[in-house]
Amino acid sequence: MLFEKRLNGKPLADLCHRLAISTESGIDVRRTWEREADSARGGLRDAFTTVRDGVSRGDTLAESLARTGKRFPRLFLEMTEVGEQTGSLAEVLHRLSDHYQRRHEMNRSLMAGLAWPLMELAAAVFIIGVLIAVLGALDLKRLNGEPIDVLGIGATGSGAVFVYLQLVTAIGLAVGGLIFAARRGVFWVSPLQRLAMDLPSIGPCLQKIALARLTWALHLALNVEMDLRRVVPLVLRATGSDYYTRWSRQITRLVAAGSPLHEAFAAASVFPVHFTDALQVAEESGQIVESMGRLSKQYEQEAQSAMATLSTVFGFLLGGGVMVLVGVMIVRLFQVIYVDAINDALNF
Repeated sequence: MLFEKRLNGKPLADLCHRLAISTESGIDVRRTWEREADSARGGLRDAFTTVRDGVSRGDTLAESLARTGKRFPRLFLEMTEVGEQTGSLAEVLHRLSDHYQRRHEMNRSLMAGLAWPLMELAAAVFIIGVLIAVLGALDLKRLNGEPIDVLGIGATGSGAVFVYLQLVTAIGLAVGGLIFAARRGVFWVSPLQRLAMDLPSIGPCLQKIALARLTWALHLALNVEMDLRRVVPLVLRATGSDYYTRWSRQITRLVAAGSPLHEAFAAASVFPVHFTDALQVAEESGQIVESMGRLSKQYEQEAQSAMATLSTVFGFLLGGGVMVLVGVMIVRLFQVIYVDAINDALNF
């Protein structure tokens, strides 16, 4: 379901680490998931119980995880299945743990950079609300007897406060809903993801983050015995962006027809030349797994720098929004208290 709690970030990284250690140690999978189900809390307890019951019946871990719906990311489900089929489950889980841990750290870095601008925005919204409430309580009127309309939308007196709160709540819900939809991969967000890739400063940063995930997924998927026709959709989904995943069918068809990976990716015309060149050299040298591992680390470093850049850009946008909000309110107050008063006096 859309609103069910999905395991991701650090909790998922910790789970992958525990499962990897248990698998390496030879601990029975039924005992492992019995422990996980007993220690789980909230909605995840039902999901972990489903997995525990599945493996207890003799089902594979991949089959049991699939019955939990969308509690786990699709990449985690697919790579777990690959790990079981190839006998490399412990290694796959270790790599998944590192992947989700890095994603968590990048997200935390982004939020840390946005903390101060968000506090400024919250303070500005609160102060303006208090100011509107004070003016409404004073019940100030113009010289012609009309109540002062601070917001300029016909709301006066104490009613202006409720209108302001409704506006702030509506905007907050809209922004929060958009972020939630983007994280859940709702289909109508796809055009916004494509648009973001074309924005100055923001687009290049998002591309580096997506390429870091793509090369990591290539390194992981190609390190096990896996059909390339299955590898392509998997690694493109790992980017988390429709800007790349929409080319999945085309690239898969080219690979199925016998085209090398670098030619298939280059035909999509959305991947940078240095990526396709590196992929070509890796294929021709027969060291694609090792090369994708090195390229993944390189992109990972660039992705961390991109996160810092995104924090700066978003912080600047939020700060600019605060200045505009405060500036508009100052101009509005100047008009209704000073300019309108002068005009009313001249008309008498």
